[in-house]
Amino acid sequence: MNQVTENQTTENSVDRWIFRWHDFPFDFWWRKKYHVPFGSAAHREMSFIDMYIEWREDLMINRSLEQQDTDGWTSEDEEALGLSKKPTNMVKMSQQEIEEDYENLDLESFNKET
Repeated sequence: MNQVTENQTTENSVDRWIFRWHDFPFDFWWRKKYHVPFGSAAHREMSFIDMYIEWREDLMINRSLEQQDTDGWTSEDEEALGLSKKPTNMVKMSQQEIEEDYENLDLESFNKET
């Protein structure tokens, strides 16, 4: 007969609780969007209602934009709306340029007190 250890029981309980928490997909969406860890102070301070409204707005806007006739749009229009996958103002750099910029980076300039 297999005995279930206390640790396995605890893990199962936590796993079931986490799975039930995902009955609220907008909470997961919000945390991923803003890089907020589960249970953190920022997460606990946020209202479910505010998360839900923001989630619904995002869904509505995305659906609306998908239904729009975008034939006359330029790449600048799409970029301004955040729809382009690749910004047109992106500057391509060689690996050598990236390495030179990294070597010349002055980290002390980021540590200034305001």
